Amino acid sequence: MKRNLLTLALLATIGFFLISCAGQPVQKSAPSFAPYKFNANNYAAKVNNFVIVMDNSTSMSEKYGAKAKLDISKELLSAINDSLPELGYNAQLLTFGPRNKVYTDFGPARYSTTGLGGSIDAVKNPVGGSNVPLADALKAAGNSLKSSQGSIAVIVISDGDLMDKVPVNAAAALKKQFGDRLCIYTILLDDSPVGKKVMAQIAAAGTCGFATTANDLAASGKLAAFVEGIFLTKKAAPAPKPVAAAPVAN
Repeated sequence: MKRNLLTLALLATIGFFLISCAGQPVQKSAPSFAPYKFNANNYAAKVNNFVIVMDNSTSMSEKYGAKAKLDISKELLSAINDSLPELGYNAQLLTFGPRNKVYTDFGPARYSTTGLGGSIDAVKNPVGGSNVPLADALKAAGNSLKSSQGSIAVIVISDGDLMDKVPVNAAAALKKQFGDRLCIYTILLDDSPVGKKVMAQIAAAGTCGFATTANDLAASGKLAAFVEGIFLTKKAAPAPKPVAAAPVAN
């Protein structure tokens, strides 16, 4: 009888533990990224210009997993920057949010790994009001690209928090401004279904880009494919040298 009571008590304890665990939210894991070194000799630039539009609004200080979303954003952009060969791009980094402004953190200028990398590292957590919408940043990108020549990639990195149709309409206006020269790519920083929907709509407004997520780009090989797909064209292999004909015997 005593053994049965001990068994029942043990089962009750295990059951209580399992129920308690089931009631706890699953801890999300923050993604991490590894750059891929492309050999510049094997590639040509696919686009002439690119603009990175980086969310630095209040929600970027919130954590996804163990990291602030701004830190995830900076780590991802740093990995993209470290993967990209210097092929003569015209580049720009815009941030939106802090003190209700859009900031030009880099460019427009000839792309360099150290130049863009230093600007990414220098982005700080938002301070003060952070209510500037993404639409304003997209409009600023359009203004800075007015004198640009050639093809354009616009990369938007955000959590899509508290956004509506306004940035989607701004993306459509940007596409109309530059037509087939411009494609829009979006990167969602967390797993919000609402944010994912808005970011997908922004990319779709560009008609030739796509939407992805930071979690997806953390998977093996995905970041390299992202960089190559947007920025790089692989050069054709050089034709083999002709083989000299053997001399004909007399």
